[in-house]
Amino acid sequence: MILNKLGTPVLQKDDQAMIVRVAVSYCWLPNPEVVRELKEAVFPVVRDTKRRGEDEFVEKYGKRVLYDDNTTPRWAFLWAHGFLRTSLPPGGWTLAHVCAKSKDPDAYTHLANLVMMPECLASLSDKEGPLVKVLRFHAQLKYSWRPNHESVVEKPVCFDNLEWRYLDPVCNPCEQVNLGLCKSKDKRAKTIRRLRGL
Repeated sequence: MILNKLGTPVLQKDDQAMIVRVAVSYCWLPNPEVVRELKEAVFPVVRDTKRRGEDEFVEKYGKRVLYDDNTTPRWAFLWAHGFLRTSLPPGGWTLAHVCAKSKDPDAYTHLANLVMMPECLASLSDKEGPLVKVLRFHAQLKYSWRPNHESVVEKPVCFDNLEWRYLDPVCNPCEQVNLGLCKSKDKRAKTIRRLRGL
């Protein structure tokens, strides 16, 4: 084991590859067919926890957007795959963003930017964690997606040895999302319904 100046263990490449392989095996990713069918962000939303829940769209970032927390990305992920619930399954799951673009309405609720993983592994996908480049390269390769103005991610060394798990496809994911919106009594859902004419 190698320690840094503070006496903290430093992960070596082999250690990181093993951690990534184990972590990826517990992640659930959006179904590629569903991502292709929806093509773009599911909702016109950006993250702003102070203004979340305001029931009016604002002109910002060159389009009409709604402020939210992590609620609408969760709805997008679940509803687009036919799960008409508003919370993640029990058992310690969390929803992580592949790219930290919370102010980008084209990325924040885009399915290619979302992954469901155990809460205990979430820090691996933050900042410079070992999953960051792997998930970004996966989104670029599997979904042909990366945020606007983001550079191409090079293939991580350990990528070829990873096994990915995808949610099952559903027929007409857009209709599934609209059904979720219509069932929800949340005022954010009502505001988005109004924009969509539902």
